[in-house]
Formats: sequence, C-alpha cells, structure tokens
Amino acid sequence: MTSFPNIPFDSALDIDELALDTGGTILVGSDRGPSVPTGARRPAKPPAVCTDSRDVARGGVFFALKGEKTDGHRYLAQVCEHHPAAIVIHDRAALASLTDCQRGDIAIIFVTNTGAALLSYAAAYRRRLCAEVFAVGGSNGKTTTCRLLSSILSSGFRGSASRKSYNNSVGVPLTILATPPDSEYLICEVGTNAKGEIAPLIKTVAPTCSVITSIGREHLEGFGTLEGVIEEELMMLVTGVEAVIPADEPSLVPLAVRKVGSRNKITTFGFAPSADARIIDCETSLDETRFSLVTAGSTSRFSVPLPGKHNASNAAAAIIAGRRLGLHDSTIAAALARAIAPDMRMQQVSIAGIHFINDAYNANPDSALAAITTFASIFGPTSGRRSADAADMRAGGRRVLIFGDMLELGDLAQGLHDEVIAAAIAASCFELLVLVGEHASRSVINLDIARLNQLAVTFPDAQAAAAAVHSILKPGDNVLLKGSRGTGIEKILKPFEVMQAERADG
Repeated sequence: MTSFPNIPFDSALDIDELALDTGGTILVGSDRGPSVPTGARRPAKPPAVCTDSRDVARGGVFFALKGEKTDGHRYLAQVCEHHPAAIVIHDRAALASLTDCQRGDIAIIFVTNTGAALLSYAAAYRRRLCAEVFAVGGSNGKTTTCRLLSSILSSGFRGSASRKSYNNSVGVPLTILATPPDSEYLICEVGTNAKGEIAPLIKTVAPTCSVITSIGREHLEGFGTLEGVIEEELMMLVTGVEAVIPADEPSLVPLAVRKVGSRNKITTFGFAPSADARIIDCETSLDETRFSLVTAGSTSRFSVPLPGKHNASNAAAAIIAGRRLGLHDSTIAAALARAIAPDMRMQQVSIAGIHFINDAYNANPDSALAAITTFASIFGPTSGRRSADAADMRAGGRRVLIFGDMLELGDLAQGLHDEVIAAAIAASCFELLVLVGEHASRSVINLDIARLNQLAVTFPDAQAAAAAVHSILKPGDNVLLKGSRGTGIEKILKPFEVMQAERADG
C-alpha cells in the first residue's frame, strides 16, 4: 500500500505569498506572520477562502468575483464586518465604499481578474501538496463516481473530495484550497458547459490520475455534436499521466492514446469485451447494483448501494482509481457497499404514501435513457407480474414518469426529447407520463401519444406542475422524477412534503 509522509505545516497567512500566488499587488497590507526563509518552506495551511460575502470567515480570504448576476465588489463593506485577513479585488473603485475604520488591518490585493487569480492561488497550493490527485470528469456520473471513490480511498487514507458538484472555475479552486496540507489524496470533479472550460481547470488540478466516467450527448448547444463533447472531455487527459476511461465509447480510446502518449498509461472499463476491467453479471434492484469486474483474468464481486447498470460503470471507474493506492479488492468492496449516494441521483424518497425515485439533479438524453432503463428493469412491463422488488414496495401502485425539459441541447433539442419519450413509451412500463416544459410537451404531438394509448398530461413549467400534480398522483404510486436542474422539476415534491407535514401535525 502506498505510504505518505506526515507533513508539518504553517498556519499563518503570508500576505506577500498571497500576492505572489495570485499575481497581484498589495494595495493595503499588514504583517501576517513571518515569511518562511527560502529553502525552509513548508506547505502552508490555506486560510478559509470564500467567494460568497455571506460566508466569510474571520482570518480568511475573500475573492470578489464578478459573475453574470452579481459582483462581489458590491459587498466589500459586509465582507469587512467578518474581519477577513485579506480581500482580493480587480476593481479599485470599489474601495471607495469602504471607510478606514471598515478596512481596519485587512490586507487588500489588487489583481487583473479575480477569477483567474483564484485559479492561480489554487494552482500554487496544489503544487505544494504531496497527495495523489484525481480529476474526475465526463458527461454523466461525475459526482457519483467522486462519492464512490471518496468512500474507497477514505477507508485507508487521509484526504478530501469535491463537495456536491463543485466542478467549475469557482468550485474546483475552492475544493483544492479546502484540502488539508497533509492529505494523501484529493478528488476534484471537473465539469464543462462549453468548449475550452476543462483545459484551465486541469492545469490547476494537475492530476496524477484523470478519470472520464462516460461520454454522452451533453450541452450540445455549446459543443454541437458528440464529437465536440469528446474533444472537450479529452482535455481531462494529460501527457504521461495515468488515465481511466470508458471502453464503451470505442472512438475515445485511440484519441486518448494520442493525448496521453502511451496505451500503457490508460486503463479502460465498462461492459465492452475490449475493456481492461470488464463488467459482467450485472444485476440491479432498487437498493443496490451487483456486478463482477474482470481484470487481467482475475474476477472480483462488488455491490454499490445505487440502482442501475450505469452505476456499475461509475463504480468500476472508482475501483480502478482506488487500486492505484494499493487497496485490496476486499477493502474496496467493503467501502463501496457502505458508500452514500449523492442527493437527487436515483434517490429514493417516500412522501405522503408515494414513492419517488428522484433523479432530477440534471438531465441529458443519455442520463435520461439510463434512468428510464433502470426503472423499467426493476418494475418490468405494465402487463404481467412485476419484479419482487417492486411488488414488495408498492403492490398495485402505478408507474409514473415525471419528465422535465432537458436544457442546453441547441437545435437538436426537440428531436432528442422525442427520442427519450419514445423510449419511455417503448419500455411499456409507465402507466402515466407527466411532461413538463416546452419540448417535453411538444413531444405529445410529435409522437401522437394518444394514438399509442399512452396516458400523458403536460404542464408549461415545474411551478404549474407542482400546483396540480398532487391531484394526479395517488398513494402507492411509484414515480421516476427526471429533468434538467434548470427546470426545477424537484419542486413537484414540495406539495407532497407539505401534505405529509400537515398530516403529522394533525
């Protein structure tokens, strides 16, 4: 098993070092502990770094970011009330809003761009870490794979991982900067909505191992085609650095070899016969997915507490990464079995007698098809006897799909909605479709759903659906909830939560 040194560290914030690492100039400064002499530098424990004025910690560092909807420079007075050690800005005019009393002994660093400075600060700290660093990207399954890998590695090592889906130009550096300096591993989720977003994040993360969970039709508004998605996701890979990639996307492997520089640096996983780590004998239920992983002629059995064959694939990626630190398969299997799934990813929620499978964190065509396939495999067709798992849950209950629009699909949006809803009908599993949003609703006409004897109701948005769906669903129903996060499809749960609370109070 890999061993790591116990590294002592400094806790004092060095303002000169902060300015150097951010590429900034000290406008207002104060001594924040002695500088460490050249040659005696140790990894410094980073202060609490924050980009939200409401969450500033005493002695921390606030980066005043400017986004589409807000600008941190507007809140400097409120930030100062929390007594941070330093503020990083790129708008000198914002200082006019502060009195000398408000500034106190807070250091103020001026940079050209606070977003770039935050990445630079994180990159500098990353270079001082001695941890194994995993970058996890892909079209679907990033957060789940991070959670599974974290469960595996934490069984034998000290470390940290991305919180929630902290995978953009703000979340990635905050993840790095929140990592204790004595960490033995760090897991960074890396996401993208448009071309060119992954490259600067990977440069900051500087992974020792890159993981691509899957390739699918995501954010086509920005990428245009699946080939565009592949081109962007390949930016996850670094020349000479170990890579874990899906074998089920055959065009990815030769491109990955060209990017990494050697097939020996790549381990493929998946259901494909060509996979280096091949998934076989996969069985799924509401509570778990069981499978075997065949690697170099050796077979190990695993179980993950999530439904769906796609989660066997996510787990396989995490297993391969976990093996890098020398963990035995028996240790990995035990860690996977007790992993906690992230919220709103095939999450079971029973409210007011209705059983929801909430997979509404986000959606694209491939993740929606995976959710539908999983639900159908568990509950079976509407005709005939349902599986034991479904019968045990809600004998006699209906199977319902509540499906919200999938966003950022560009000109292909309507056709892809038609494809997903046609697949739901073809599964012969759902007795009722509740379709929410412009594209999902239009599919009723495009597919001539009435002619197919499929019961469907439509709503313009999640708010309208939430106001009416309580009269549509019945106790005992089993409901799959799926849609892009921007549609707010999870709002549909609210009236049932209120109903359940009222019953409890009564």
